[in-house]
Amino acid sequence: MSLCDHKNIAIQEDSGFCLLQIYKIRMELNSSFVVHSMGKWDDIKSVCVTKGLTSIEQRTNFHRFPLKIGHRNSSTKEAVTEMPFLAYDTFDENLLEFYTYITGFLNSSESELMFAKVGSKNTEGDWTDLLGALVEGEIDVAFECFLKMPYYSSNLGFTQDILKSCKNIYVQPEASNAFRNIYLEPFDERLIMCVVMTGIALSVGLAITHRAASKYQRREKYPPYGIIGSLIWCVGVFCQQGSIWEPTLYADQIIVLISLLFTLLIYNSYSAFITSVLSITLDDIRTVQDLLESNYDIGYEKNSQDEVYLRTTNNSQLNQIYLRGYLANITNITEGLLRATKGNYGFFAAGEDARRALRNISLHRCLYDIQEIPIKYTMHSVAFGVAKHSPYKQLINLSIIRMYETGIHKYITGLLYPRLIQCDARKTYNSARFSDISSAFLLLCLGYIFGVIFLTLECVWKKRRFIYRCCKRTRRRQPKLVFRGYLP
Repeated sequence: MSLCDHKNIAIQEDSGFCLLQIYKIRMELNSSFVVHSMGKWDDIKSVCVTKGLTSIEQRTNFHRFPLKIGHRNSSTKEAVTEMPFLAYDTFDENLLEFYTYITGFLNSSESELMFAKVGSKNTEGDWTDLLGALVEGEIDVAFECFLKMPYYSSNLGFTQDILKSCKNIYVQPEASNAFRNIYLEPFDERLIMCVVMTGIALSVGLAITHRAASKYQRREKYPPYGIIGSLIWCVGVFCQQGSIWEPTLYADQIIVLISLLFTLLIYNSYSAFITSVLSITLDDIRTVQDLLESNYDIGYEKNSQDEVYLRTTNNSQLNQIYLRGYLANITNITEGLLRATKGNYGFFAAGEDARRALRNISLHRCLYDIQEIPIKYTMHSVAFGVAKHSPYKQLINLSIIRMYETGIHKYITGLLYPRLIQCDARKTYNSARFSDISSAFLLLCLGYIFGVIFLTLECVWKKRRFIYRCCKRTRRRQPKLVFRGYLP
């Protein structure tokens, strides 16, 4: 009989029966019996005076009986196995903060067992070392950061998640010299079509109102405007250019207001987009694919869980990282991060190990402005190991949930997975480069060229009669001049 099992006993008395609920805290200790009185029962009052059963979630008092845990010896580093199911290569002493809280919540005593290795499956399919002791019931919880991966058999389980583990790429951020077409980039097909259709609708409305007004009123007061003239006027308003035309109808004034409001909306959105582009520093390496397509060197820690993870994971990008960094990998995380700070180098590492190493080498200050690129598909949940049908699993999960509620969980996970040090640089807007505004100069030159062309065509059109007379006069003179030239 264990913590999950219980027996209900009815002791007959003169006035009825006394109901008791009995269970054990430790299966191997007879002294760990807990007796819970459920009251009395008789044929007169029936069950009205009895208490309910104590559920497993309510059995949070261990009465100072031990909760046994096991973990690796923190002074030794286990040889890397072929299955990367651990988040850390060595045992982290900060995990004992969880144990201290859980024992306090359950009112239990501490009992630790240390092992040289986490263990693996032998040829017979049985677990060894720490995991073997967990399966055999020698310990209640394996206090190691296990990744929830489909590697464990049916006799192993997990507790509530304690944190999320993710593999990252660490590079020195370098500003990109790539072309950013900040003037033409906002104009996609839908935006251009919206502006064109709005201009056409306003031009048609303006032409219709003037055509109707000139039909029923004096033409001198309300001269008719055609579609072309109205369209040219709308283009001038959209481009924020002046015009000698003055609205004479109320409908014209409404159209003018709508056009100006639409123009204001366009230019405000346009300026906001340009400001947002210039306020962001564009880096060369932003994703894993950018790293693989660049000439950056790639590395990872040799003989570590990260190397095994790259080698055993069926992912094309991770396999490329493994092959490119096979000959250039390094011996420890600190060396890789220091090399990444020099530039032109990407370092692959687990976030929890890399962040703590970065804090140590930067002395908890912003000495290195390093960029962390998370690899989303490498994110796994991290939890403690328990037996599949452990009687203490629900109580441990309840303790971890209570840690979330009280805020202690955030403090402890901050020790295990610290926040990346961010340099508090002064927020300034970046100046536009010539490559960013080259399209604007191109549009300006095209505008001048088309302006000269239209000006020439307009002058020719206005002087068309004079040009026609000159051409006609020239044709009449030319035969006479030729004829006079041949006179003796």
